[in-house]
Amino acid sequence: MEISLRRITHEYRKAGLLHLLTGGIEAATIELLSRVPRIYWKAVPKYYEWRSSNDIYDYEYPPHPFKIEYVNPDDIRRVTDRSNKDVNRRLKFGAVRDGSWDQTGKKFTDQEVYKIAKEHFVEGRPWEETTIYPRLVKKAENDEYSTWKYTSREDVLNHLERFDSLYHRIETNGYHQQRDLLEGPKGATGGIFLETLDEVTVDVGRDGELLFADGLHRLVIAKLLELDSIPVVFLVRHPHWMETRDRIASGNDIPDHPDLRDLTRETPKDRWKPNVGD
Repeated sequence: MEISLRRITHEYRKAGLLHLLTGGIEAATIELLSRVPRIYWKAVPKYYEWRSSNDIYDYEYPPHPFKIEYVNPDDIRRVTDRSNKDVNRRLKFGAVRDGSWDQTGKKFTDQEVYKIAKEHFVEGRPWEETTIYPRLVKKAENDEYSTWKYTSREDVLNHLERFDSLYHRIETNGYHQQRDLLEGPKGATGGIFLETLDEVTVDVGRDGELLFADGLHRLVIAKLLELDSIPVVFLVRHPHWMETRDRIASGNDIPDHPDLRDLTRETPKDRWKPNVGD
């Protein structure tokens, strides 16, 4: 199994040494299981379901923690205001968090990446001639990037060139789910099941608003290409929304909302509940 130094550095900077060590053991175990696809796809999703949060199961009609729904990119207008440290995806699926994180006034279109991408892809400016490029280079040279190690103008340009490649691939081939892009159970990711859920990620606010949480470049591209729909996964929900889900589920009139569609399907309300005591 090949793990790049950049990936190791990213994981260490994101969550520390303990996360890096336990993650390495976990990845090695999953790598062994991936050699037997029949066992892999039966065991690994259940393992990650067990590892994720159980908050949603405190409610009468919990959604599946790993469900994928299609939404219009334009329906994701604002950014979640949860702490940047609260980002461990493997533990946050199914989480319910109280607080005012869903009342942020931060617009997605105010993101630097969105602004520079619009200048480049829509207005046709070379990366070096965009208004934000000098600021990105200065941040890199001042070592202000806390996750990926960008320290030079060349690092920034290499990153933007990969952005170019992703944009043109989606423009040419269309937008596909991550699982469709992987080659078998291992794919290009070392056999990590959650990589199949590495979609644009949203939190759900108290009123059901979809708030951007992860997958920045893909959502930027989807918006600039004016795509009708993209797959998303759901990370953290507000307790008021979960109470609303329960109230709506107990009635007959279910609105068309991405996080309510599961309520219209003929599935028992406890179908996805894991045996957490086993």
